[in-house]
Amino acid sequence: MHLFTKRGKLCLCWTVTVLVLYFWGAHYLTQKSNVDNQIKTVFEDDSQPKDKSTTLTVMPHIIHQMWSFYDIPRTALPWVTSWRKKHPSWKYCFWNSKDVEQLIAKRWPWLLALYKSYPDESFRLNIAKYIILYNFGGIFPDLDIECRKPMDLFIPQSSCFLSQEPTVHRVLLYHWYTTSGMSSSALMGCRPGHPFFKFVIEKLTDTAYILNSDESTGSIMLHKRYLKYMSEHRHSRKGLITLANPDTFQPSFNIGYASLFTHTCQTNSHLNSSQLCQELSRHHFINLRPPPGAFTDRKWERTSQGARYIPEGFLTTNIQTLDNVITGAEIIARMNQIQKEIDRP
Repeated sequence: MHLFTKRGKLCLCWTVTVLVLYFWGAHYLTQKSNVDNQIKTVFEDDSQPKDKSTTLTVMPHIIHQMWSFYDIPRTALPWVTSWRKKHPSWKYCFWNSKDVEQLIAKRWPWLLALYKSYPDESFRLNIAKYIILYNFGGIFPDLDIECRKPMDLFIPQSSCFLSQEPTVHRVLLYHWYTTSGMSSSALMGCRPGHPFFKFVIEKLTDTAYILNSDESTGSIMLHKRYLKYMSEHRHSRKGLITLANPDTFQPSFNIGYASLFTHTCQTNSHLNSSQLCQELSRHHFINLRPPPGAFTDRKWERTSQGARYIPEGFLTTNIQTLDNVITGAEIIARMNQIQKEIDRP
C-alpha cells in the first residue's frame, strides 16, 4: 500500500508537470501568434478584397521600396511618386539598410552574418526583398521602375508573382535560350508567408560563395529557385507562382548595352537571322514605347544598387518628407513595443 502511494504521488507529479508544460507551450505559441497578428496591423486594410472562393490569402495592398538611406536620388523621385499616384489607397513603406538589418536580427538571426558579409548593396537588396515580402507581403519594385497602370488591374493566377527580365537581356546578355523565360528580382509581389520565398531564403547559403550578384542573390539565382520550386509544387494550388510576361513589367531593355547587343547580333551566326535581332536592327537597337498593356516600365538607372553609386554632390530627396510614408524604422519600433508588452509580467 505504501509503494502504491509513492507511485501515485510520482504519477501525479508527472501529470502536473506535463500539464504545466502543455499550457505554457500553448500560451507561448498564442503570444507569438499575437505578436505576428499585431505586426500585421501596421498594414491593415479593411477595404482590401478577400478571396472567399479559395484558401489563398490575397496579396496585401502594400508597396515596399528600399534604399541604403532615407535620402534617395532625386532622379528616382518621379518614379517613386508614380507608384503613390497610381495607388492612393495602398500603404507605402520605405526601408533603409539599417531597418532591414534589424528585421533580419529579429526574424532570421541565422542569416544576419551572411547578409552583412556580402560585398555590396546589390547583393543585400535582393535578400531584403525576399525577407520583407515573406514577412509582410505586398509588392516590391526597384526605385528605377515607373508605374504606368494601377496594380489593382493586374490579377495574377496565384497569390504570388515574379516579373521577367526583358527577352533581349535573357537571350543577348545572359545567353539563356530556354523557353521558360527568366525571372527578375526587380519587381515581385506576394502574400505574406508564401512557401516560395521561404524556400529562396533558406537556400541562400548554397550560392553565398558566388561573387556575381545576379547569380548569388539576384535574378539568375531566383529563376533557378523558381524552376526547382515549380517542379516540386506544380500540383499544389496553394503554392503557385505566376511568372508574368516580360512586356507586362519590363518591356524596355537597358540601352547601356546597345553596342553589346549590336555586336552580338552581327557576329553570332545563330542569332543574326533570328527574329529578335532582326527586330532590334530594324529599330536601330533603341527601345520603342512600352505597349499599352504594360503596367510598369524600368528606366535602368543604377538607383537599385545602393548609396555607394551616388556621385559626390548628387541631388537627393528625403523620403520622410513625403506624405503617408511608413518607414521600416516605424515598423521595427512597433515590433519592439509589442514584444515588450507581451514580455511584461
